[in-house]
Amino acid sequence: MNVINCTHCGQLILTTPSKLCASCLTKEHQEVQKVKQYMAENPRASYMEVVHSTGVSIQTVRSLIS
Repeated sequence: MNVINCTHCGQLILTTPSKLCASCLTKEHQEVQKVKQYMAENPRASYMEVVHSTGVSIQTVRSLIS
């Protein structure tokens, strides 16, 4: 078994494909859902509108929209 640090919070975890701990993986899933819902309701929104309206970081929004 290989142990690594979660790429988001640094917690020690067993190696996983996502390289995230369960808590960060859940948070990421929730953020993805927020962005998807907002974009479905506001398809012409800019990055910053999505960031301000959802509270999701600009890096996450950029990676989802790209």
